[in-house]
Amino acid sequence: MSIVSNPELESLSGLRNLDSIGQFLDIYGNGSLPSLNGLENLTYVGGEIRIQDNPALANLSAFGQLDSLKGNLILLDNPVLSSLEGLNNLTYIGGLEITGQESIQNLTPLQNLKAVGGSLAIVGNTGLSDFSGLENLDTIGGYLQISEISYLTTLKGLENIDPNTISELIITESPMLSACGLDNLCEYLATPANPATISGNAPSCSSREEVEAACVTGSIGLKEESQISISPNPSNGIFHLTGLPSGEITIEVADSWGRVIIAERPDPPLVNLAKQPAGMYVITIQTEHGLFARRLMKW
Repeated sequence: MSIVSNPELESLSGLRNLDSIGQFLDIYGNGSLPSLNGLENLTYVGGEIRIQDNPALANLSAFGQLDSLKGNLILLDNPVLSSLEGLNNLTYIGGLEITGQESIQNLTPLQNLKAVGGSLAIVGNTGLSDFSGLENLDTIGGYLQISEISYLTTLKGLENIDPNTISELIITESPMLSACGLDNLCEYLATPANPATISGNAPSCSSREEVEAACVTGSIGLKEESQISISPNPSNGIFHLTGLPSGEITIEVADSWGRVIIAERPDPPLVNLAKQPAGMYVITIQTEHGLFARRLMKW
């Protein structure tokens, strides 16, 4: 179904009896259309929904009965669209692209979204500072692209995406973005063969190498013993520990699933992960003075 290039169209009220579309829905280039009211009874779309270049469109509230979408959802260059309200019930989308939506301030209406079957691309949405609202998203089936978001400072909201479901990582041209070392993205980057393009962002997130360095040196929120050092990190499996204080010490190493694979005080002071698969690990060292925690990256 196409509703395309109707400059004087102001309402879709004549479609109120429509509850199903077998293939795609394309709403493009309707200069006077302020809303999608008239599609409130729509419960099924078998293909892609594309909403593009509708300069008066302010909301998507008419999509409130959709709970899944087999095809892609593409929102492209609708300049006054300020909210994603109406997408609140979506739990699955075949693919999601949100591009050039300058008036959208947050993604919280997507809080029920659990899976994206294809790629997830969020590009050129200058009103976003993070991705709050996507915390329940745990699976995608393609590339993850974050690009050209002027005021983005963190990737918060993307932390629960399973890295094994990402086919490619693209983080580019977001000049205020300096915090890219989410645990799941660190795990993705721990496999050198996984493709990634990272450039044009703030320091600490302006290259793959910078993000990898942040992954292995960043604190993970626990009190640190400043004299303890681990090297090399990344490593092919052997990590040397220096600066361990005297007294009772407990060392644990856990894999990315939280399973403890080492629990001891090694002698000599090293951690041997040579027989473990490549990936991200966490070492915790409990001393009489506090707790030290760091990520270990094994190639």
